Amino acid sequence: MKNLFNSILLSLIFCTCIFVKPANTQNVINISNNESSSENPDIEVLQQNIYVVWEDNTTGTFLIYFSEFDGNWSTPAPVSTAVSGENPRIAVDTDNITVVWQAADGIYYSQYNNDIWSEASFIPGSTGGTFPDISVEDNKLYVVWNKENEVYFCKYDINWTEPLNISNSDGGSLSPSLFVKNNIIHVVWYEYISDDLEIMYSNNIDNSWSEPVNISNTPDWSWFPQITADEDSVYIVWEENLLTNTEIYFTGLNVPSTEGYENIKKLHTGLNNYPNPFSHSTVINYHLKFSGKLVLKIYDMLGHEVRTLVNENQSAGEHSITWNGKDTEGNKLANGIYYYRLTTGKQVNTKKMLYLR
Repeated sequence: MKNLFNSILLSLIFCTCIFVKPANTQNVINISNNESSSENPDIEVLQQNIYVVWEDNTTGTFLIYFSEFDGNWSTPAPVSTAVSGENPRIAVDTDNITVVWQAADGIYYSQYNNDIWSEASFIPGSTGGTFPDISVEDNKLYVVWNKENEVYFCKYDINWTEPLNISNSDGGSLSPSLFVKNNIIHVVWYEYISDDLEIMYSNNIDNSWSEPVNISNTPDWSWFPQITADEDSVYIVWEENLLTNTEIYFTGLNVPSTEGYENIKKLHTGLNNYPNPFSHSTVINYHLKFSGKLVLKIYDMLGHEVRTLVNENQSAGEHSITWNGKDTEGNKLANGIYYYRLTTGKQVNTKKMLYLR
């Protein structure tokens, strides 16, 4: 009964820190004020303004509601009265507030600008989609959702891209979480693997999705992950269902940098490797336009450095070096995708290769 009470209480009450002195003062505030049921909240913050969405059945049908705090909480109001739904998620940038949610026929979104919500719009190709998540960067929208036990992704710049299955699992993939930082797209979900549940991670660098990798790899059930990132790292939490109780697990990952990618061709061009995929060795080729210090390193799928191939001054012109699939200690590495990163000054170029021995 206590757990049931806590669940009901959490669905109705929002806890936040008010940004006034003393800094440790906390107020518990009911921001939904609904006599019926308010559930599944999500929250974002920008420049000390707080934005919250949830599903609310004040009218007898679940609608997506929104409230913001800019010194005071606004009166909750529906994002759309025309399209009901559940499982809302919110993303905020300097120009727009965007909300996505699950409706009866797929995934919808709406944007809030100048105190007005746009008409709810259907995301093309999302028919049957459930449990969406959203991230926004540079006015581009990135959305993931579940459909037929797979994870689908699409992006909105000028138009919506065609939804892409990024999980391609055998047992089923559920509950995706998404975050975009510095044009790198990070996605996690949980997946059925040999009667177990594991947390899978994939990223997109330069419009290329990495092979999903198991980051939990535990004998217990790992599910319902959430992801975020900063300049250097990716942070993931999930629920771990142990034999006697349930715990929250955490891990952090390093991701190969793509800083300065658009300007790389000013310093080096023609970065490639052949053969790719390879089984014994591969040759990495590159062209330097100017003489200078160069670093060429190999990273695994989790962003761990496994080998430094070059760390020296080199002359302008064509260069190549062979990598035999071994780490710094001379050990043969496991099959999988590896990244090779070429750094000259502040310019970085990262590409991937597939090792199959």
